[in-house]
Amino acid sequence: MVRRRSVWDLLDELEQASEELVESVMEDLRAEIHDIVTSHPPHVYGTYEACLTQEPAYSVYETDEEYRVVVDLPYVDPSKVKLRLVGRTLFLEALTQREINGRCVSFQAKITLQKPVDRKQSVARLVRGMLVVNLKKLKEVDIHVD
Repeated sequence: MVRRRSVWDLLDELEQASEELVESVMEDLRAEIHDIVTSHPPHVYGTYEACLTQEPAYSVYETDEEYRVVVDLPYVDPSKVKLRLVGRTLFLEALTQREINGRCVSFQAKITLQKPVDRKQSVARLVRGMLVVNLKKLKEVDIHVD
């Protein structure tokens, strides 16, 4: 004879499922916490200041010859911007001059381009909080086969 499930059995299953869901969310949060909070050199020896990290708003414009990446970086000094090009990916890090709720704010972005670019002809300018990065595309070359 099959035993009929009681409401208590259903509540036990619901509690177990909710505990598993909470544990899964906590694991994801622990994995992402490093990306959310970062640090910069202390103002006073022995102190640690956590920065709020955000992804800035950006747009990528493409022509036949170049990419133009426009990034909104309010309150950022040009000396506090780091750009790195690895393959077809542009990495951006920037630290603001202002604080929000007593915490510094930094920006990070990872922008992947469709085609490779010539890093020697790449130019970046920061004017009034707008970073403009011009990246010349590498020309495709046909290879002659004998």
